[in-house]
Amino acid sequence: MIAPPLSWVGAREAAVTAPKASATASKAPTGEVPVVMTPAERAAYVESNVTVTELEVKPDTKPDGEGGQIPVGGLLQVTGTVMNNGDKPVTPVNLRIDLVGDNDEVLASITDDVTKGRALAPATPKPF
Repeated sequence: MIAPPLSWVGAREAAVTAPKASATASKAPTGEVPVVMTPAERAAYVESNVTVTELEVKPDTKPDGEGGQIPVGGLLQVTGTVMNNGDKPVTPVNLRIDLVGDNDEVLASITDDVTKGRALAPATPKPF
């Protein structure tokens, strides 16, 4: 597989999404009461309050055996920071990355819980 050009990461490059499943309770940080939202309330909260900044997409690498790094063909590394600008903790925080081709077609997508199951507290940035 040929590594896609980074220009394929287009306008739909990052979307923080509410889960499609029925997970409606957010795990609260220690000592706080969990916040329960309906799926529609949760989706609206995430859309309005959770942002991604410092998004960077680059070729993934591996050690070259001589102390350096070499690119791994066909793999990309995505890093950035997710922030909860609201007043409620939220979990999971699923980030979807779409690789978009020249004709604006989605060539590949990946979704990952960037907080790894931990609550994203209000006003707390979380690097991924």
